[in-house]
Amino acid sequence: MKRNVKSVFKFLALAGATAAVTVLLFRLIRNPDITRHATLIQRENGPLPVAPEDSDDFNKVDNTKIDWHDYELVKKDSMRKGVGEQGKPAHLTVAELEGYDELYKVNGFNAALSDKIAIDRALPDIRHKGCQAKKYLKKLGTVSVIVPFHNEHWSTLLRTAHSVINRSPPHLLKEVILVDDFSSKEMMKALEKINSQ
Repeated sequence: MKRNVKSVFKFLALAGATAAVTVLLFRLIRNPDITRHATLIQRENGPLPVAPEDSDDFNKVDNTKIDWHDYELVKKDSMRKGVGEQGKPAHLTVAELEGYDELYKVNGFNAALSDKIAIDRALPDIRHKGCQAKKYLKKLGTVSVIVPFHNEHWSTLLRTAHSVINRSPPHLLKEVILVDDFSSKEMMKALEKINSQ
């Protein structure tokens, strides 16, 4: 038992000495380089950068939060009726089924019905009640929304763009960029002509 206790103390003493020597060596070797490097940076590029929380401007940020909801639009949308409005299921009549199969083969979904739904259709607010009451910063940066697409059906592409534009605060939305990922549909080539003008 005594032998084990002595071994443990020797091990702890050796580990402590190793750690102390390592720390001292790193302080002696690394500090002069860091100081010299920092001085060079300061001389070449002006003063060293300051961490945001250490700067005077950090405390001047406006953290005011506001309710960004457009209640007038929400009320107006809640009253809309029509095919696909409020996200309700819709169906084609027998007379409208002409061309359905061809569009379904090309798109993989019911594009004939998509063409019947309004481009700016109203959607229900399906968020949790806690999310509906959430407030966001008053001062936010602008955004660019990029929508990549490949052989997308025209009505769904337009509906996506309209949804972004209609449901974003106007001063926050800088642009909506539609990126054609080498579509082969003729309709998409027309979009290229429009964009080039």
